[in-house]
Amino acid sequence: MITPHQKIYVQLQPSASAIQMLINTQAALTHQKTMRTVSSSKLHLTVLHIGLVQNLIDSISQHTGSTPDFIIGQIDIFITELSAIMQPYESKQFKLSTLESANFGTKNTILVIKFKPTTELEELYASCLQTTTKLLERCGITSPISFMEHDRNLKYALSIKPHVTIAKSYTGARIKPPDTEMEFSLMPLLY
Repeated sequence: MITPHQKIYVQLQPSASAIQMLINTQAALTHQKTMRTVSSSKLHLTVLHIGLVQNLIDSISQHTGSTPDFIIGQIDIFITELSAIMQPYESKQFKLSTLESANFGTKNTILVIKFKPTTELEELYASCLQTTTKLLERCGITSPISFMEHDRNLKYALSIKPHVTIAKSYTGARIKPPDTEMEFSLMPLLY
């Protein structure tokens, strides 16, 4: 059974050569006192962000009045459904082209490299998003998309924006990422 302290993400692991390219990109950043680069072991490409289970439970419960135990049961079903969607992609290597760097976050200090989604990645994302809306409906949310638009974490799941975070607390200039394809493969769903 899932625990409230776990996180749910559909994400991809960079290949060894992709990790090296990302590390080289980090090395080219203008270093600042507060900047923290993401360690090579934590580099990943985010496809769909659901986030901390406890935050999901709290959001749904506040909106519907459903009990945490009921919501956890529904999230367990959701995890099973997502795992089934991801299963055909487990041995797949996704080759993604870099697009640009961008700043994310409430203070725009999270530096990411954005990637162009392939048709397969868009299909995976769309299936996972549809499954997310079904979870919300099962939990009693009548307008899942509207709910997601206003939810602090789920709003980021409403569109596909494949990206790798390479630095946090970064206030320097945007950089040009390597103009290349990088390979990625699926990672576990829960953390």
